[in-house]
This record gives sequence, C-alpha cells and structure tokens, in this order.
Amino acid sequence: NVQFRQTKLANKYFQLEIMTNNKVNFERLTVFLIRRSYSLCGSYHYTLEMIQGIEGFDDKRAMPNYIFPSLIAKVKCKKK
Repeated sequence: NVQFRQTKLANKYFQLEIMTNNKVNFERLTVFLIRRSYSLCGSYHYTLEMIQGIEGFDDKRAMPNYIFPSLIAKVKCKKK
C-alpha cells in the first residue's frame, strides 16, 4: 500500500509526500504521484516540481542498504 501526505499550499497548488517503504517499488510511487496529481487537478494540465526522492538508475545496486527519502513534489494545477 502506498502511504502519502497531501498539503494544500494555495488554491490549486499542493505538496505531495509519498512515503517510501520496502514493499512498494519506486515505479509504483511515481505512478501514484502522477495519478494523484491528475485527480487533484481534474485534468492533465498540471506542473510537477520534484523536491526530493528521485532515484538514480543504479542506486539500488550501488547502495542496496540505503533507505531512500520520501518522494516529495509540488503540484500546480493550470487552467484548461
């Protein structure tokens, strides 16, 4: 299960924090971020600003025991 925290920063402007855990891989977290952004804005007209949590391609192999930080992004809905 994906756990997340949603904070409304302003009208049509949000911050999403998707918590990492060993049960959910990075790909599912990013898909959740995109789908939640769509749900908040009601369309594909939004901008994502990544704050932290992006994994590199080889990070799991290079640092297998590293605990990655939560995936945090700001979502700004745009007018259609």
